[in-house]
Amino acid sequence: KERAKLKSSISRLVCILFPELEKLVSSLHLATVYALLEEFPGSKQIAKAHLTRLKTLLGNASKGR
Repeated sequence: KERAKLKSSISRLVCILFPELEKLVSSLHLATVYALLEEFPGSKQIAKAHLTRLKTLLGNASKGR
């Protein structure tokens, strides 16, 4: 029950702070999405990030998948 509340809170915050993300991923509750948001909490930070850093971060979070 607590986990469901946390997921709901994350979804609400993402909808407010980074609404376009929900359209780009199959679920907000994936390890890759959590890693991305931990490192880059908003769209502006992601836009400024170096592509190599994004690729490495997502590759590590997805375990190469």
